[in-house]
Amino acid sequence: MEKIFSKRCASSLFRFIQVFALFLFSSSSLQFNTNVIGTVTVTILFLPLLRAGKLKKVIMISSAAGDAEFTKNVEHESIVPYSVAKAALNMVVLKYALEKRNREEGFTFLALAPGAVDTREMEGVTDPERE
Repeated sequence: MEKIFSKRCASSLFRFIQVFALFLFSSSSLQFNTNVIGTVTVTILFLPLLRAGKLKKVIMISSAAGDAEFTKNVEHESIVPYSVAKAALNMVVLKYALEKRNREEGFTFLALAPGAVDTREMEGVTDPERE
C-alpha cells in the first residue's frame, strides 16, 4: 500500500510542478511580471527620489485592454493575459493614489492609456472612438 501511495504522491507532485512551471513560463506569467511586478518594482525604487523632489507625479502606462467597459463595448476577446495584467496595473495605480501617505505628500498617480497601436494583436478590433 505504501508503494502505491508513494507513486500517487510522486505523480501528483510531478503534475503540480509541471503546471506550476507552465504558469511561470507562460504568457500570463510573463505579462503579469512585465506589466505589474516590473512597474511596481520601479515605482518602489523611485518613490524615495520622488519624495525628495518637488514634482510628485507618477504615470504608469496602461491600456484600454485593461478596462472592463472598453473590452465589453468592443467585444475584444483576445489578448487575455495582457488585459488581465493591465487591469491589475489599474488597480495598483488606484491603491497608490488612495494611500494616505501619498495623498498627504501631494502625490498624483495616473494610469495613462495612450491608445491602440496597430499590431497583430489588434487585428479585427475596432476603436469606438474612431467611428
